[in-house]
Amino acid sequence: MGMTPFKVLYGRDPLSIIPTFINDDTSWDLQQQLQQRDQLLTTLKANLHKAQTRMKLYADKHRTDLQFSVGDYAFVKLQPYCKHSIRLQRNHKLGMRYFRTFKVLSKIGYVAYMLELPPEAKIHLVFHVSVLKPCHGDPSDPIIPLSL
Repeated sequence: MGMTPFKVLYGRDPLSIIPTFINDDTSWDLQQQLQQRDQLLTTLKANLHKAQTRMKLYADKHRTDLQFSVGDYAFVKLQPYCKHSIRLQRNHKLGMRYFRTFKVLSKIGYVAYMLELPPEAKIHLVFHVSVLKPCHGDPSDPIIPLSL
């Protein structure tokens, strides 16, 4: 729509809150209110910065710097794609999270990788690093699901 939610709701832009410059001709009560508002804004900005820093710290604790080089093998998590043709279990919830290993063909940007998928695959060849898991060991070992 090209508008902020405030403008959609009230039909006008919100008032800008900028530091005020007090003149000698303003009343003492108004000067006190403006100074309190400036102190409140400074406190709010400091608290917001502190909360953002804390959230980033907790988010970074769970992140891992995962990188692949060309020629490496990686497992691909196909759960977001819900490929019914390659699902190996009847119940998707109990199925394998990672399908099998694929060779990394190239790195695209910082977090995307192009993989060598079979020609009959009908999904895109480029995957985000969050759906990849490094393969340690021999990638030619077949992954056989447990049979019940």
